[in-house]
Amino acid sequence: MHGTTRIAWPVLLVISLLAGGLMAQKGELHEEFKGIEELEVEIVSGDCIIEGTTGNKVVVDLTYSYTDDCFEPLLDKSDGELRIRERFHGNWCSGHSEWTIKVPREMDIELSSASGELSLSNCEGDFTIESASGDIEVTNCAGTFDVDNASGRIRVSDTKGKFNVDNASGRITFTDVSGSLKLDNASGTVDLKRVKGRFSVDNASGDIEAEGMKIDDRSKFDTASGDIEIYLATTPLHDLELGTASGDVVLSYNGNPMVGQFEFTARKDRGRIEAPFKFDTEEEFVRGHSRWNDVVYVRKTFTKDKDTPRITMDTASGRIELRLK
Repeated sequence: MHGTTRIAWPVLLVISLLAGGLMAQKGELHEEFKGIEELEVEIVSGDCIIEGTTGNKVVVDLTYSYTDDCFEPLLDKSDGELRIRERFHGNWCSGHSEWTIKVPREMDIELSSASGELSLSNCEGDFTIESASGDIEVTNCAGTFDVDNASGRIRVSDTKGKFNVDNASGRITFTDVSGSLKLDNASGTVDLKRVKGRFSVDNASGDIEAEGMKIDDRSKFDTASGDIEIYLATTPLHDLELGTASGDVVLSYNGNPMVGQFEFTARKDRGRIEAPFKFDTEEEFVRGHSRWNDVVYVRKTFTKDKDTPRITMDTASGRIELRLK
């Protein structure tokens, strides 16, 4: 993982890379540095806490249970930059390390880790977060978040900003979040609770579950294989697209007024369409070909009060259901 961010007060950044159970402490290190403008941390295996403070020094504390012939902490200060690294000698080192780094309120920081947990809280700014394997958690933050995780859970709560999330495998959970969300997940459930803003959610394999949603701009939810269930907190005033190749699509207005133009599309021989109002139009059309014949779809529409926003729901194989409550 390699990223750069400017940290504003207060900030707590935790990288947890667990290499087995905690062992008896064998070494300690304490260093203080002044005149540091940039910090680069490359952790191989250990816990790392980076905390913003009101001081003007960088204070580094390390405890570790590795033997000194196996583990070597490296701290290098040069031209206003402090570089912190872990070096291991041999392939069979057993133990654990924990870094605690206190930094001034604003500082450019580059972080690199092979695996582990990454947690940010009470922070504000632009963040690039990358991890090969591990969970990522963001709490009570604001800013721009570029998140790239190969394998692990991503959890965001009490946060506002712009999110660009790419997760290869794992569950994505957003709770009490507002802003612009672009979420791409290869495998796993996307779970959204009380989230407000603009959405572009794409899940290759897994469900999309959302409740208490406020759609503030044109939004789209797609999954290749899985169900989509959206429970609205308010009536959407912007276009909304819900689509799955294989699965059910459910949209509930939770008692809020139903306004706009509604269009539903499902495969004739494998899908089902349910809505609380009579359809204005119903038609059949061919969309692609199977080995033996044409693939026929059914499209049904109705308009309630006015022709905007446009709400579309689509499935190849599954159920489409529009609910008043």
